[in-house]
Amino acid sequence: MGDLQPGKGFMGDATEESIDFFFNAFDELRSVFQNLNANELIDNGKPSELLKAMRDQHGWQTEKDGFGQKVFKLLEWGNGAYRVTLALTSRGMLKVDVRSWFVPGA
Repeated sequence: MGDLQPGKGFMGDATEESIDFFFNAFDELRSVFQNLNANELIDNGKPSELLKAMRDQHGWQTEKDGFGQKVFKLLEWGNGAYRVTLALTSRGMLKVDVRSWFVPGA
């Protein structure tokens, strides 16, 4: 695998509440992917159906920006939030992102 280098990653407080939040968010993603046969939708050029299904899950919100269409779930934490995002890029690729969101200097 050559000379691997780290990419962007998530670092946050490891508490029972934060671990439960991430576990539940990914469990919801997995459930929708399994129920809708995600690989088939992606192969047939219909990944947006997965985002539509996620919108129906409790606590998930939608957003569109220059990167693409997104659904996300967040847990307010400290001066910001922890957020799990499923994004459909303008090139039709699905991406999952986990990171903390905060106000710099707060």
